[in-house]
Amino acid sequence: MHTKTGLQAFYTVGELSRILPMSDQTLRRYFDAGIIRGKRIGPAKRRLVGLDALIDFLREHKVPCTDPRLAAEAKVGAPS
Repeated sequence: MHTKTGLQAFYTVGELSRILPMSDQTLRRYFDAGIIRGKRIGPAKRRLVGLDALIDFLREHKVPCTDPRLAAEAKVGAPS
């Protein structure tokens, strides 16, 4: 948990696909292409995206988010 905002510190691709208007496959491609910054963790090399990198991505690409706290932190709207 990110102490300042109460949001998660890291998100998996699956978690992101539930709060962003894009599939987990698209998010994996963005991650692998460096469009979304993150780290690969553990023996399975899971993709993890930090809160700051996620906010940067949302702002830079003007991606709407269904999580109201995250949308407010990134200053982006909810999907229409």
